[in-house]
Amino acid sequence: MQRDWKGVMKRQPSPLAVLLLVALLVPSTCALLSAQTPVKQEVIAAEDSLEQARVQSEQRDVAGLLDDNAGEIAADGNLATGGRPQVPVLSYHRLGIRIYKDVAIVTSSARLPTAEAHVLRIWVRTVSGWRLLVSQQTALAPHLSQSPATRVPLARIVDEDDAETTGVQEAERARLDARNRKDLAQYTTLLGDDYAGIDSTGLYRTKTAEADRQRLLEARTPHDVDARIVGPVAIVSGFESVWNANHTMEGLMRFTRVWVRRTGRYECVAEQSTTSTGHP
Repeated sequence: MQRDWKGVMKRQPSPLAVLLLVALLVPSTCALLSAQTPVKQEVIAAEDSLEQARVQSEQRDVAGLLDDNAGEIAADGNLATGGRPQVPVLSYHRLGIRIYKDVAIVTSSARLPTAEAHVLRIWVRTVSGWRLLVSQQTALAPHLSQSPATRVPLARIVDEDDAETTGVQEAERARLDARNRKDLAQYTTLLGDDYAGIDSTGLYRTKTAEADRQRLLEARTPHDVDARIVGPVAIVSGFESVWNANHTMEGLMRFTRVWVRRTGRYECVAEQSTTSTGHP
């Protein structure tokens, strides 16, 4: 028996078949949202609200989403004022969100009018909801390009104990000592498995990439360091002078670093550096 293929091709598929095909080929918005935890959905909603308020120049709404001590560093290393970025973000791609108790770390890639950049945002949970504490942009060097497929490591559980300033200062000193002695092995022991850092060229690095780093670590001198404690998390910011092998200062960086307390010790889980033209 010869089949009438022309008749088959002309026959319209049933509505049920169309719905099944669409369900298979196109993930629904609900499915995408369900892949995120409720807390992450809250952070994403806060991020979206902030972007929308800035696009619409709703300064009151912007201010309502900022922490009282919020600081925003633009890609040129300058501190933005008035709760508004100095350079508008044209588009961005979220690389990952990590939640540590009442602190959320959001890493994104962004396209600015003058450059591509990586952006670190740190949100803190308050009684009024999530508030932005830190936003830092770092422009990518010309030879680098964004990689939307790159994802930050998943967050690991932190201790219930609160972080304390003395322990964080000791961790910062140990990190600085290891860098200045160019002891890469000791340096990487201070990094959590969920570490994700962005250096002053915009290069994204995980702990594995840091451990495999071929070049020697540059010596650094910190200035005007400030620490904010939120539960078991410490957010450290300030300036660092960078020195070459000839003991000549090569540049000045604004940095943000995040430490979490785990099993009685501190691990660095995130940091970002941006070249600054100012002086502390």
